[in-house]
Amino acid sequence: MPTTLKAVRVVLIIRAVIASLLYGVAFLSVIALTSLPTAEVEAEMGMPMAALVAVLVLGILLTAFEVYVITQMGKGGPRARMLLRVVVGLAVANGALSLLTDSNPAFSLIMAMVVLFLVENADSKAWFQATDPHAPVGPPPVPGGHPGQGGYYYPGQGDQGGYFPPGQPGQPGQGGYPGQGGYPGQPNQPGPGGY
Repeated sequence: MPTTLKAVRVVLIIRAVIASLLYGVAFLSVIALTSLPTAEVEAEMGMPMAALVAVLVLGILLTAFEVYVITQMGKGGPRARMLLRVVVGLAVANGALSLLTDSNPAFSLIMAMVVLFLVENADSKAWFQATDPHAPVGPPPVPGGHPGQGGYYYPGQGDQGGYFPPGQPGQPGQGGYPGQGGYPGQPNQPGPGGY
């Protein structure tokens, strides 16, 4: 895993730990609020108790999803990359919702953009592609041969050039044989192949 993705993992772990602590305190606060009259809770918090519980449950689910993504990052591949993009999208959506509640989402949005930049840089992209479990195995096929049917180059001996074996009947074959080695010419004279 490249260093950039290790940094993403650290950022997500820190976010998950902070969120777990905050939601733990919020859960205890909601429990304490249940002993108060409903009208007093709505006046104090600015929203009904059901909305407080819904926000708390949503936050806990989002934190659990982030923890899941952290555990899946090490597997790599396009799925892990997609999950990281979803985490960034959720962080941006959370920042937009924070604007509606008169909170300052600047830090959250900046961290989301940093994570997106680290996930989308060249080293990370190469690692995600290299760890793709559905990527073809082995070197790419040689031009002119049919994949899985030949595609190997057989080197010649002495002054004989090598060749690519033909493809199977009904399948595309090679584009042509490599040129044969020429006969040596005389000093300061070209061989029979021309200049």
